Amino acid sequence: ESIVCLNPYPDWKSNNISLDNSIVNIQRITIDACDRLWGIDNGKEATAEAVKKIGPAKIVAIDLKTDE
Repeated sequence: ESIVCLNPYPDWKSNNISLDNSIVNIQRITIDACDRLWGIDNGKEATAEAVKKIGPAKIVAIDLKTDE
């Protein structure tokens, strides 16, 4: 049995939903000619029980050269 360690992208802090401006639920990602990852974050946490609004919807851009 092998164990796989997964790390959130770009880092743990960006994915901490208790912080303002965190990544919650990215959909529709694309990478442009300048090596930037773009995605739409709907700001909602979805579980089997319910959908909870964590923050506002937003467009997220991450520079793939610096991961910022």
